[in-house]
Amino acid sequence: MARPLQLEFSGAVYHVTARGDGREPVRARLVEDPAEWPWSSYAATAGEAPVPEWLAADAVLGLLQSDRITARRAYVRFVAEEIGRPSPWQNLAGQIFLGDQTFLERMQALAEQRPAANVSRAQRAPARPSRERILQAVGDVYGVAAEQVLQRSSGRAFRVAVYLLRRVGNLSLAEVARLAGVSPSRVSQIQAELETIEHDQQWTCVVLMILPGK
Repeated sequence: MARPLQLEFSGAVYHVTARGDGREPVRARLVEDPAEWPWSSYAATAGEAPVPEWLAADAVLGLLQSDRITARRAYVRFVAEEIGRPSPWQNLAGQIFLGDQTFLERMQALAEQRPAANVSRAQRAPARPSRERILQAVGDVYGVAAEQVLQRSSGRAFRVAVYLLRRVGNLSLAEVARLAGVSPSRVSQIQAELETIEHDQQWTCVVLMILPGK
């Protein structure tokens, strides 16, 4: 059973889906005008098509203005402003969470209080640092561009990133091996190596940068 999205503020579902409903077909170059897409609620909400009984267009418009005509104009502008911008879904964490780090940490604390049966690991730990965050932190500390951290020529930065992706990012052995361009057994070797040595100040800096709340 699919779990509902957990969003940071009241009305967030509207902000994410109402804009996305209109802009995604344009972003995908399926149409030039969002009103041309027949499987979207955009045209009806914007007043360019009849509103079906099941569509709560007035509820959406009421979040913008009390007057319907003014609200429709505001809605059209609202969607148009987002066309060409990155999709908010790129920032989805733990499969169902959309919000800042503080929100993610609050959701994770709540998730830890509930039974974990039939709940994926990703959904139980939305505040877990992303792959991008880990690579950026490692790159910043070791003076390596984030996109070059997983190159073996990066030396210790490479090994630290492999370890943290596995242990902190909780990526699978196969996924880390694929990203690093090494065998799963090599990933395991790096894990074992870094768990038996004394860590330096750079290691501490990386960990502090990626830990929740930091």
